[in-house]
Amino acid sequence: MEKVLKQLHHFSGSNRTQALTDLINFVLGSAQADSYSSLIIPKAMELLIDDEVDTREALFVLLSTLTVNIRPQSMKAVMSVLITYICSGLTSLNKGVRKDALLLLCQVAETQAELMTPFLDKILKNIFGSLSRASLIFNSSQSGAASSTPSASSTSGNM
Repeated sequence: MEKVLKQLHHFSGSNRTQALTDLINFVLGSAQADSYSSLIIPKAMELLIDDEVDTREALFVLLSTLTVNIRPQSMKAVMSVLITYICSGLTSLNKGVRKDALLLLCQVAETQAELMTPFLDKILKNIFGSLSRASLIFNSSQSGAASSTPSASSTSGNM
């Protein structure tokens, strides 16, 4: 287990992805997945902000597998770490990371909703912050497009 967890920090994206796949197989084949979740989740969540799409997809599969297959008591111990990384992902500059963080948030909400209650304030602040930034970007791009388009009155005088 220790060697696989170390591979999560490998410089190669394919090695990180393979390590996540190995962890998925371990969780699916282990009757003691609950006892390992407190080791796996904090180490694996660091990959939510990975630039490699395949790595983030493998992380989603791993965390989906964990959230479905382990008891809420085991998840409770790592929920603050999980939510912290999700919130970090929601505010990432990388669109793919933001999307994957939102997908992961939905997965956790579907499978471990009762454990999210203490973190709702933090989650909502990050979601609203992301929406506000997206709105500002959208509005500034719209006003920039409008100012670069000549108005009908200015073009009619040139004819």
